[in-house]
Amino acid sequence: MAERAGVSVPTVSRVLNGKPSVSAELTAQVRKAMHELDFHPSQVARNLRAARTNTIGVVLPGLQNPFFPRLIEQVVEVAAEHGLTVSISLSPDPLPTAETLARTRAVDGLVLVGRGRDDDDAALSGSIAVPVVAFDRAPASATIPLFQIANADGARTVTAHLLERAAARPLRLLHIAGPEGLDVTEDRLAGMVEAIDAARAAGRAVDVTIVHGDFTEASGHELAAEWLADASVGVIFAANDMMAIGAIVAAKQRGAAIGGDLLIAGFDGVEVGEYVSPSLTTYRQPISEIAREAVTHLVRLMQGEAQPAESRPVHRFAGELVVRESTGGDA
Repeated sequence: MAERAGVSVPTVSRVLNGKPSVSAELTAQVRKAMHELDFHPSQVARNLRAARTNTIGVVLPGLQNPFFPRLIEQVVEVAAEHGLTVSISLSPDPLPTAETLARTRAVDGLVLVGRGRDDDDAALSGSIAVPVVAFDRAPASATIPLFQIANADGARTVTAHLLERAAARPLRLLHIAGPEGLDVTEDRLAGMVEAIDAARAAGRAVDVTIVHGDFTEASGHELAAEWLADASVGVIFAANDMMAIGAIVAAKQRGAAIGGDLLIAGFDGVEVGEYVSPSLTTYRQPISEIAREAVTHLVRLMQGEAQPAESRPVHRFAGELVVRESTGGDA
């Protein structure tokens, strides 16, 4: 190539890598030689020389929840805008998987969704050698930037809606929370409690039962069925849509009047909630917006932008209450 173009090998290298230090005349000579020789630069070889993969890794706990495939779609879309590809890994303990991907130079940056045990978090968070951001659930590490819905605000909004719709009846409330120990669980529980406390301070009598599920339809079904065994009147707020859908199934099996004597709401805004019967009231997450901000921030870190080491940057986003048939709204 260099001989055909009549230039030095370093000059060819600078042209191929887009360096500005080559004159227009020499650049034209190299481009002409490339055309004559039908030469196409190897992106793989470039990546190896630069110790880069142009790949973002996404580590998720699984794909059973339709929230996660939707998130992947958005991450892939934004990554492509930056010329990056996406590699998906499934693991119940994301940080050990992330550490392995970083150590083997399989990715240039990581998006973590979900979290493992706190001891794993503490031990491994400092050993990940590539930039990392977290989506939805916060690792214990205080240095990984977190991007998530404003969970407490959303749960407060959902609970206030349920209280308003059930204003004319004695109120029994079941909250099917997520797994214990997750910040998502604790924040949504805290928002629900704030709304209940405000109602009680205003003179409202509310009988609250709190149980913990695992974010699956099966756990929502089982826990709702146990609570409904006493009576099919009241409200159920599940900490995600899949548990709420399980609760709807349990209520239908008991012949409950969902949307009338019994109100049910979820959280996340997964698309399937619109198509169950009755359709599910939920708090919709702006997945596109959150994914865009998270990936854009990760790209900046990959490009060398520094972040404060003393505290975790937390980016929270407002969602939207979507009222449907399960709380007496329209389909």
